[in-house]
Amino acid sequence: MTRVDNHSHILQADIMEMLAAAKAKNVREYSITEHVSQFRELRESIRFGSVHSTGRIFNDLKEYDDEFRKADEQSDWNMKINRGLEVDFSLTIRNTGRRFCKPEKMGHTPLFRTRTR
Repeated sequence: MTRVDNHSHILQADIMEMLAAAKAKNVREYSITEHVSQFRELRESIRFGSVHSTGRIFNDLKEYDDEFRKADEQSDWNMKINRGLEVDFSLTIRNTGRRFCKPEKMGHTPLFRTRTR
């Protein structure tokens, strides 16, 4: 049986510790998707209906992507690692979120999860 985890956040955890724990549990595909509300640019420009009151706030997409570079430097994970953003869709964030989440701005192909409110 192939083990897959497609919903993890680095909000209150270290990416290296998370990947080590997944590897120890023989996970073969691991996805980390962070809420767009955890990015300073969007949090300051959009009034989200709900946000995590604790945990990490990323200054920008580069800082978020740098977390994955740490993981990429270690080649012996023996699992597929997916990265992306979790977008809570509402009419309020539609346009601002689209500008923020442009793939060319992110520097990698994003994995998007969406929830509609």
